[in-house]
This record gives sequence, C-alpha cells and structure tokens, in this order.
Amino acid sequence: HIHTRSWPLKDATETDLVSSRLLSKMNPQLDPENKTVSIPTLEYEATFSTEDGTLKSIRKGATILPFGNGPLFLGKQKQVDEVKMSRGDGIYTIHTLFTNGDSFTWSLDNEGHLELEILHTPSKGEAISGITFNYPIGEVESVKYRGDGPWRVYKNRMNGNQFGIWEKAVNSTITGVSGWE
Repeated sequence: HIHTRSWPLKDATETDLVSSRLLSKMNPQLDPENKTVSIPTLEYEATFSTEDGTLKSIRKGATILPFGNGPLFLGKQKQVDEVKMSRGDGIYTIHTLFTNGDSFTWSLDNEGHLELEILHTPSKGEAISGITFNYPIGEVESVKYRGDGPWRVYKNRMNGNQFGIWEKAVNSTITGVSGWE
C-alpha cells in the first residue's frame, strides 16, 4: 500500500495575519521638497515622482538598486495631464495620464513586486518610439513586450512579423559580425 499525507502550510487565519502585518508597513511617505512619495514594502522601498509618476529609485536596505528614472518616452515630449495614487487589495497603484491619451500605471504589492503597464500609441511622423530607464545594459537578461516580433523590424523587412506578446533573451550581436576571430 502507498500512503500519502498532506499538511497545510498555513491556515487562512495565519495568512490573513501576515497579510495585515505587511499592509501596515506600507505607509507612503510624502516628500514635498523633492516632490516624491516613497512606499516601503517587506524588503524594498520604491520612490516615485509625484509630478510625473516616474520611478525614481528602488532601495533594498541601504543598497540603491541600479534601476530607475523611468519610464521616459522616446520621441516627442509628453505633457502630463494627471497623476493619481491609490491603494486597494494590498496593492498601491500610481497612474500617470498624458494629454495625448498615453498612460502608464505602476503597481506595487506588499511583498515588493513591482509591475509597469504602459499604454502608448506612436504619433504619426515620429521617427522613434518607445520607453527608456536608467539600467546597466550588462544586467539585462531578457525582454518581454507586446508588439511586432519576434525579431527586429527593419524598414526594408516589414512583412513577416506578427503582432503579439514576445519574450526573448538579450541578443547584442551586430549584424554582419560573427564574433569569431
């Protein structure tokens, strides 16, 4: 006979207590002088601009992580219409709306998971479109995006790409260069 047993890792009341303790630590700190709001989580503290909603920095203990100052849109300068901050179900959201209808929303949960959702429609005649952050290129491992893919789109090669959600490892090779000596 094979006997199997299972035990619950945590019961519902214990999980609820942990969740409420985490939420109590998420008290945003406004800094009117620097025009920022800092939101502490279990392990991290994320600081956002109150003027445009961009992520200014992420701190883990005394260490400032090398990711911040974004998202910044490439191409034409965008005018901020409004920045809203809200809290619900253990998640803080910071939503930035621009006058042209573009927007982005940061979501930060009580465990420190940070998510960014961007709605952007390139303007007619824009030579370049996209977003940027400050982050060391050597630290980038992969990218996930919604758009034409799965490979780069060149002006002479517009057919064959499909619109979808694509994820791929960083490939910094240069066309025509094999890398072999």
